[in-house]
Amino acid sequence: MDCGLPEEEALIHYGDSMSNSACLCLDELLEQNCDALIVTNGLMASETMIYLHKKGIQLAKDIDLVSFIDYDSDFYQIYSNQVDSIVQPVEELGTAAGEQILKRIEKPDAPVFEEVLTSVYRPYNLPRSWNHSDR
Repeated sequence: MDCGLPEEEALIHYGDSMSNSACLCLDELLEQNCDALIVTNGLMASETMIYLHKKGIQLAKDIDLVSFIDYDSDFYQIYSNQVDSIVQPVEELGTAAGEQILKRIEKPDAPVFEEVLTSVYRPYNLPRSWNHSDR
């Protein structure tokens, strides 16, 4: 339970991070009157936004979306005022992963090094209430 909300397994769906993966479960979530989505990578978020647009569902009005941004895309600029974002330090992640691989090649028995990188939460600009009483 987080923020006083129970975890509902029926509302948790997993995709394979490939194109259209998110779309496969959206109809089911929408039929359950889901009013917010969290999508964990940029490709799935882009597909979700396109899918919702085609269905006539308006972001920030009919449904809220939180998306991890893990690649640079003009697509996000179009929807940036309608989608909450978690911006990941993609270049730093790549550099850290590459360094870890090189260290493991040089010293396979060396202990695993853990590095914590910071993501940035960026809410969209429109004011709204958490209880969605206007819906």
